Amino acid sequence: MEDKEKMQKACDITFTLSWRKTGATVYKLILNGICYYFIENGYYCNRAELYGEHDDGERFAFFSTAVIEYMLQSGNIPDIIHANDWQTALTAIYLKTKYSDVELLRSVKTVYTIHNIEYQGKYSLDILEDLFGIDKSNTYLLEYNGCINLMKGGIQCADKVTTVSPTYANEILTPHYSHGLNPILERNQHKLCGIVNGIDTVVFEKCEGIFCYPLTAYGYGYCGRAGDGKLGAYSSHRVVDRYGQRVCYKTYGDIFLSAYLCGGVLNVSNTSGTAHSANVIANFFHFFTPLYFYV
Repeated sequence: MEDKEKMQKACDITFTLSWRKTGATVYKLILNGICYYFIENGYYCNRAELYGEHDDGERFAFFSTAVIEYMLQSGNIPDIIHANDWQTALTAIYLKTKYSDVELLRSVKTVYTIHNIEYQGKYSLDILEDLFGIDKSNTYLLEYNGCINLMKGGIQCADKVTTVSPTYANEILTPHYSHGLNPILERNQHKLCGIVNGIDTVVFEKCEGIFCYPLTAYGYGYCGRAGDGKLGAYSSHRVVDRYGQRVCYKTYGDIFLSAYLCGGVLNVSNTSGTAHSANVIANFFHFFTPLYFYV
């Protein structure tokens, strides 16, 4: 909570989510040379759980829209957006649908990472327009087996699809591991690859007494110091970006962690998720300036 008190208000944004008028306050925090952006909305963010709420579809539609609207209203336009799992698949989907005619966003490329293919964000087709604000003419991008499948839409709309390892990238092409999405992945295999998750072993070799719990299927992990009886920040993952900076994600209860900026690489994140090495992702689009959003 100490870090939360250091946040500075960046701006207020207003927008519509389908027929609903809403908005958010965006905060900025510079911590250890890294610039974080936070999206706050009391109704959608101030919940007891990060996931598993009855209106998760609407909550993450709000979050994905807020990320894009912040880009437009602030003029902070990235070259690459990195979306993760079904919760932020809508960021890639919206860029190809409701924001496809926005000139400022036409050059933005998207990377979509699948951490766990079992959780696909399935909803009734009846709420495509009313909840997600997507015109029915775009049903073909999201419809799968008679319902909305946000992960399928993310795969279809992203410029590059990655998984947490080359092995997993191969496994999800098979019926046994794909939870039904192997036909979609096979059609998009040309843009699928795996990048191994990991830590900086040199850094952790020098950190005596530091321990990390293994990541779960949801991509959560914990980091702390042995013997102090405390866990580190919730969903604390340390990765090394293209400038050799260590990054640690933190969650502050009622605020979505939405971005970090380090050495010219801008990443937008939801409340949790394992990041990939920014320079590896950027290599997919090496012809772009490395301004990079992680959502």
